[in-house]
Amino acid sequence: MTQPSNPPLTLVFGVKPKVTPAAAPRTAGSDAAFFTAALPYAQQEFAATGVHTSVVLAQWADEQGYRWPAMYNNPGNVGDPVNAGQVGYPTVEAGVQASINTMLLGYYTGVRAAVGWLAQCYALGQSPWAGGHYDASGGPPGQDLVWIINTFNLTQYDGASPTPPPPAPPKPPAPIFVAGKQLTGKVGNLNAPVVAVVATTSGNGYIEVGADGGTFNYGDAKFFGSLAGIKLNAPIIDAALTKDNNGLYLVATDGGVFALGDAAFYGSAGSIKLAQPVVSIALSQDGKGYWLVAADGGVFAYGDAPFLGTPA
Repeated sequence: MTQPSNPPLTLVFGVKPKVTPAAAPRTAGSDAAFFTAALPYAQQEFAATGVHTSVVLAQWADEQGYRWPAMYNNPGNVGDPVNAGQVGYPTVEAGVQASINTMLLGYYTGVRAAVGWLAQCYALGQSPWAGGHYDASGGPPGQDLVWIINTFNLTQYDGASPTPPPPAPPKPPAPIFVAGKQLTGKVGNLNAPVVAVVATTSGNGYIEVGADGGTFNYGDAKFFGSLAGIKLNAPIIDAALTKDNNGLYLVATDGGVFALGDAAFYGSAGSIKLAQPVVSIALSQDGKGYWLVAADGGVFAYGDAPFLGTPA
């Protein structure tokens, strides 16, 4: 696999089987040599990003199943929109640099700004590309990273103290507005109203999507992560499943697009001043592009989706 030159990077999760308490017991000492080999590279990422060495080691170990090197010399399992999955880097050093570049992107600002390794674990567990990925036992986001750090005493590499108490419960979500209409309060056990539902091609499953980016999968529909708990510039308004049912697109009213699972990112209208809010997303026939449609009929075409006209 050839890495495209200077592609925009993102983390792509859910592409490999994971060893979790539900699938197999996690035991101390499983390939602990991983940390010895990965340590100097993790320290390099800490120096560049401020993310604690212990957190970097735990995230890499969780992604790779304690194998070094692995994932085509890709310690953080970094992917890109072109290949929409694991990328082969020519050296471990190149893969580490890709991991650093990804962590420096804006949506990981909260992880890098969090004080202390535990807070960084929780923040990483709540990032949109990792939602649900590091809390396999149903506990707080990031708990798998905390388990790895404590089990292998990884704080010895950044001088942290033993596990502090869990952080205080999050504040109630702020009111959400869609096209000027306020959507307030909780709906059932939801933090925000459901605004879209997408069905799998088999017809035996579906995913409900909340205005806050929360996702709820049923039947044969898979879970690809969630934006719940992430501060969005605008509420989510629609969603679409990829053709293979292994990825999910979420679109916000400002035209921002979020690609989860194997969904490839082809662009968004998030940086464009829109006359009217975006209300829908539709995939092209081969799934390698999509259209965004605004309330006034304006159409924005991305990937191989052709622009065919608009009433706006």
